[in-house]
Amino acid sequence: MIVLHVVDDQILEELSRFSQQPVEDAGKVLEENGWHYLRTVEKLAQEQWVRTTLALRHGTPHEVILELVKQEEADLIIMGKLGRRGPRRVLTGSVTQRVIDLAEVPVLVVK
Repeated sequence: MIVLHVVDDQILEELSRFSQQPVEDAGKVLEENGWHYLRTVEKLAQEQWVRTTLALRHGTPHEVILELVKQEEADLIIMGKLGRRGPRRVLTGSVTQRVIDLAEVPVLVVK
């Protein structure tokens, strides 16, 4: 099982502007948070004897997800339902919805 976290480049740029930090510094914070989430999922998987490979990538989330699926010839995508909310979600759309619409393999969405 591959566990993926994508640092959204658009969010990174906005965070950098809002926090008045260089993009590199803001990126380190998002990467650290991403690795924390990845390790948490890895631990849960190991408790169930599921081998995992962790991956952290940068880019547009749905594009990165679909590219990894193609590269790894995955036969199932499992995604969380929780994502962006509010006006930004309306403007950019749901990552999960985009993956569902564009994926060539089944997508399982969990709460």
